[in-house]
Amino acid sequence: MTISELFNTLDMEIIYRILGVLLFTSSLLYLVNDSPKKWGKVLFSGLLGGTFAFGTVLPPVVTGTCVVLMVLIVVVIGVKPDQHKLPSEERRMADAARFGRWLFSPFLILFASTLALHWACDVEILPAFGISNIIILICFMLFFRETPAALIQDGHRMFDTMGWGALLPQLLAAFGVVFEAVGMGGFILEITDSFVMIDSRLMATIVYCVITAFLSMMMGNAFPAFLVVSSGIGIPLVVQRFGADPAAAGIIAMLSGYCGTLMTPVGLNFNVLPAERLGIRNLNEVLRVQRGTALLLLLINIALMYFLAF
Repeated sequence: MTISELFNTLDMEIIYRILGVLLFTSSLLYLVNDSPKKWGKVLFSGLLGGTFAFGTVLPPVVTGTCVVLMVLIVVVIGVKPDQHKLPSEERRMADAARFGRWLFSPFLILFASTLALHWACDVEILPAFGISNIIILICFMLFFRETPAALIQDGHRMFDTMGWGALLPQLLAAFGVVFEAVGMGGFILEITDSFVMIDSRLMATIVYCVITAFLSMMMGNAFPAFLVVSSGIGIPLVVQRFGADPAAAGIIAMLSGYCGTLMTPVGLNFNVLPAERLGIRNLNEVLRVQRGTALLLLLINIALMYFLAF
């Protein structure tokens, strides 16, 4: 079996199972550590790991029950980060001086590895990204001369720091699927048609990008907004009526949604959670700084979609 054939036997389910194993490991670390409210954390990480590892074999009602239980654990018991022992300020400054700009090299490896697997080995992009993350972890161990145990411990620390925020991407993606299933996309198209005459490629492009960004601000994330707006505006108008390339239009529309995410206080996992973890108390100041970049990028996305997708 060639390397290309080996990589192509890997799919997202294998990556999800690896994530499940890592979450189970965090659950065990909570169990052996004397952390406050540890049983809530044990159950939360164990249930989340179960949805990743066994999502395809569990009945939907079981997976849904796990999600409801995780939400109840967060609300009733609470999932707050522990106090973790970090390297001293002197150690971190010494490491920064020692490695310099080479600290960014693993992330460049992640980018290059994903593209190489996708183009050279014909691996689907998401499995390629998952495999590349495994590669980058190995590179980190070699680069910093750390053991797998240290890698697992630090991964557990990062998961513990995220806390309840680790559940947000799955919840928001499911939120978008529910909205799409009840026909919210068609409803948005009807409202848009009552205010704007979509009679050209340019107008269709502007509406697609702006509505995706606006709905992302309302929902707090681009995942559900992209699904809803694409079902109501992107596919029937931009792709089918005006003939845009669905791949190019979809990618740029998703990026337009992130422009909206940068401007909203509802963006929990993009704005609230990072600001909280970094000790930034004034979230409005964060949004003010991000607003100019988001609006400029939204205009660039409109231009890119108009010139590249048609």
